[in-house]
Amino acid sequence: MSIPDTLAIDGGEPAVTIDEPEGWQRPVEAEKRAVLDLLEEGLSAALDAGSPSSSRNGFGSSPAPSTA
Repeated sequence: MSIPDTLAIDGGEPAVTIDEPEGWQRPVEAEKRAVLDLLEEGLSAALDAGSPSSSRNGFGSSPAPSTA
């Protein structure tokens, strides 16, 4: 394999060619629906679910299991 005089980016021959470009497209509509669903359910509740303060608030709220 020889090194070309001009790189493809500068107008030379590409080293790799693809006959069919990839047909994948970003699922924008699905992303919009997911965000709207979160907003409708209450985004702040979803965000607070994993916060340290929410676990701290629930700590000790149930009695310890009996060891007897």
